[in-house]
Amino acid sequence: MIGCGKLGLPCAEVMGNYYDVIGYDVIKDPSAAILLVDTVKDAVTDRDLIFVAVPTPHDPMYGGSSPIADLPTKDFDYSIVQQVLRN
Repeated sequence: MIGCGKLGLPCAEVMGNYYDVIGYDVIKDPSAAILLVDTVKDAVTDRDLIFVAVPTPHDPMYGGSSPIADLPTKDFDYSIVQQVLRN
């Protein structure tokens, strides 16, 4: 699991009940119930599946506090995902 934050870590911990799961995050949670390693490379080497659960921020206007039906379509920011894939 690349990205062990509020989404990735709970998913990884549940999967860890059934599979050998290794995780990586820029901030290590000492209470994590899975093995967290120091590099992306360490997390993906010899793995069959790799999940990427990193932030994909959106424009603040699309935060859900007001209707967006009249706003133009706008995609998420995938720059963090792209950086992880490059690494």
